[in-house]
Amino acid sequence: MYEMYNIMTVSNIQEANWSSLLARFQPIFNDIERGAVEREIHRQLPFEQVKQLLDAGFGRVRIPVDRGGFGASLPQYLLLLTALAKADSNIAQIFRAHSAFIEAELLQNNVEIQERWFPILVQGGFIGAAMSEKIAATDVTVYLEKKEEGGWILNGKKYYSTGTLYADWMTVYAKYENELAIVMVQTTAQGVTRLDDWDGFGQRLTGSGTTIYDHVDIPEHHLIRFFGKDGMPSGEFMAAYFQLYHLATLAGIVQAELRDAIAYTLSRTRTFRVPGETSPRQDPLVQRIIGRISSIAYAIDAIVRQNAGSLEQYIQGQHRPIGVSNVEEPIDVRVYQAQQIILGLAQEASGLIFEVGGASSVSRKLQLDRHWRNVRTLASHNPASQREQALGNFYLNNVEPTVALHVLQQAVTEKLQVKESVSLPS
Repeated sequence: MYEMYNIMTVSNIQEANWSSLLARFQPIFNDIERGAVEREIHRQLPFEQVKQLLDAGFGRVRIPVDRGGFGASLPQYLLLLTALAKADSNIAQIFRAHSAFIEAELLQNNVEIQERWFPILVQGGFIGAAMSEKIAATDVTVYLEKKEEGGWILNGKKYYSTGTLYADWMTVYAKYENELAIVMVQTTAQGVTRLDDWDGFGQRLTGSGTTIYDHVDIPEHHLIRFFGKDGMPSGEFMAAYFQLYHLATLAGIVQAELRDAIAYTLSRTRTFRVPGETSPRQDPLVQRIIGRISSIAYAIDAIVRQNAGSLEQYIQGQHRPIGVSNVEEPIDVRVYQAQQIILGLAQEASGLIFEVGGASSVSRKLQLDRHWRNVRTLASHNPASQREQALGNFYLNNVEPTVALHVLQQAVTEKLQVKESVSLPS
């Protein structure tokens, strides 16, 4: 929709040719868009569309050329993601865990892990996620048990397992003694059960339901890494990336809202309380609404592009951008600020789309409400109110958001450990 910005050109990297990437994937995005409304109406899970993208290499866009990928920059990938989200935001979110695994391993630059897993992804392997749990208290209750002969046994249950219904592999957060681990689990392994029980009113096709692990055998080399009291490696960058991924998806949804609002307006030949056949496209009020949605779409797109450029700079130089106070800001601060603005704008646009027409705009056949439902669902990820507080804490007390979260998590963990020790029989 918009011209490429200068942030798309980043020195010192081998970038993929943007026009060739767009030529490769845009026709697939177009096919995906044509079936999006029918899939939403009938809740048809997009297995075919995910496979189509994987066959075309969408799962290896960010993998370096010398490891079999396209070597695209992060801004280029997020532009493709926005275009995919414009076609169907469910499918964009399905790829989130897969994308995050690649970003984390590119940043960690662990040659052994890249040599083991990148070839699998280059050949079309797909990764889902099983990180969070639906329990009374925030904790990890999926456990690893070490086998005497080597390897591990995994037991427990996860929810919000986005993408796992479509995946060959899944990254799982598990606990071993006092440490957390990331393990790679094959979705078809004995003892793994995937349930299509995600009941959210938005992003309904993402497969974000329950995954159960019943004595699942985990080979030693499928344990990616442990991270203990110091927290997750590259926590600042990954927190920013996970959130920016959502914001890029929201950018695509708002562009879809603009597309659908224009198409709906152009199809209409009557106006409320105006006798006879009229052209709503000539109505100044309708023009104003379309203008507002277009402005929101532009603003969100520009903010996402700017943050994508900042993350690319972080990757290349491992340095922080300079903020308005000439103080080095953590990379997640910028993205959290973007989150505060984008969520409100995206929700505004998803309501405005119904103002371009009358009661016919709420027809189930149009599924215009899917945009609002999808925006609201994505906006509920990583509560904005907590992020806003973290921003204030940073500027007032110089406490970085990732550090503050880690301290809180450690305090809760220690409290739980004390509670468990007190409850043990003497």
